[in-house]
Amino acid sequence: MCIGIPMRVVGAGARPWCEGRGRRERLDTMLVGQPPEGTWVLAFQGSAVRILADEEATMIGAALDALEGAVDADAIFADIEAARARMNASSP
Repeated sequence: MCIGIPMRVVGAGARPWCEGRGRRERLDTMLVGQPPEGTWVLAFQGSAVRILADEEATMIGAALDALEGAVDADAIFADIEAARARMNASSP
């Protein structure tokens, strides 16, 4: 799945360092200008594609947390189904 992530600008210049969701990378800011340090941007494939308000960055982060939780939940349910199948197979 290809989705953007919120990242905070922590450097200056055309390719400033940005941090978010446990990542640190230089982003191309040609699409958004040169945002000042502290600005949230939506990062996608090495580029800042949109400036974000603080609240919007928080909401996107929460949505991504929920998606990650749903992915983990799928793995948990798969383990439960596998255990149920093993139990059914061993029952007379």
